[in-house]
Amino acid sequence: MDFSTNTGGVSVLFGAGKLADEDGIAAIRKTLADRGVTRALIVTTEGSNRRNGDLVRNTLGPLLASTWIFAQPKIDQTNVDALLRSVTEYNADCVVALGGGSVTGICKIAALTRAEDDTAPDLVIAAIPTTFSGSEMTNIWGLHKDGHKVSTCTVL
Repeated sequence: MDFSTNTGGVSVLFGAGKLADEDGIAAIRKTLADRGVTRALIVTTEGSNRRNGDLVRNTLGPLLASTWIFAQPKIDQTNVDALLRSVTEYNADCVVALGGGSVTGICKIAALTRAEDDTAPDLVIAAIPTTFSGSEMTNIWGLHKDGHKVSTCTVL
């Protein structure tokens, strides 16, 4: 099954091989460019990077700023701060979540943090989900504090 849609500011490009065929790569690059993306930082884990990093880097092509492989299953503020330092270092205007719910979650928190900073440009989030968490389609995120996960819903 192959489809694309744009609803409520969310663009979905769905289908097998989107990261590998020329039409899929062109569609992904166009979608990002239409959102003003010029420098994308891939956010992932070491494992997802080994499995899919080269494919995603190839897909992003000239939009690729770098790859950040330090996403953790339990997101804490230290991890978010480290990601935001890399966003600044690479002058990224987009974070590409390559992985499951935690990877997408840290990208959401980073984007929300940047949105609250009037001196920093907003971050676009692109997601390449590798699990069925569904995090890429929700406005819910969680941050671990004092050994407990605090989940929050952002009103859009």
